[in-house]
Amino acid sequence: MKTAFLIITSCLLFSCSSSVNTIESNKDESYQKRSSKLFMVVYTTAESENLMEKVAESVSSSLDSIKIESTYYLQESSSLALSPELPRKEIVFFGPDALMIIGIEGGRYYNNDLTDLQLGIAIYDPESQKIVWKAQIDSKKSFGLGGIENKIAMERLGNSIVNKMIEDELLNIK
Repeated sequence: MKTAFLIITSCLLFSCSSSVNTIESNKDESYQKRSSKLFMVVYTTAESENLMEKVAESVSSSLDSIKIESTYYLQESSSLALSPELPRKEIVFFGPDALMIIGIEGGRYYNNDLTDLQLGIAIYDPESQKIVWKAQIDSKKSFGLGGIENKIAMERLGNSIVNKMIEDELLNIK
């Protein structure tokens, strides 16, 4: 019986990837608004588009779970700077009270699995068009099968980002 329990436990442990997400952020102290409607522009490259869409979906799902309305737009870019090619029509139509830019800053693969991922995030206030929050995210896979881009690890990443936004008082939670 003990042997069967150990085998089942081992299988469960090794089939679920565990990831550790470290987030460092910096908020403009004068910014007091709390967002309830967020538009995400997710910067991608041809190589990172699928991964970054998973990141956007995980953040959007986490925001949805706390009743924050969000949508995202994938855009090719290699910088977190506020691009003149932003999807202005889509942003105006959605009417957000904050604009989030998410971009990949680095990553590392091992045996075709993404094991380390570095993201940069900037939140812009549409009224002042100033950066009001920046964050650096370092996500590392600690063990298990599959890379960071598996579903469980992506959910954890999205939750970690949103929890940091809550901690930094950026979201209007009811």
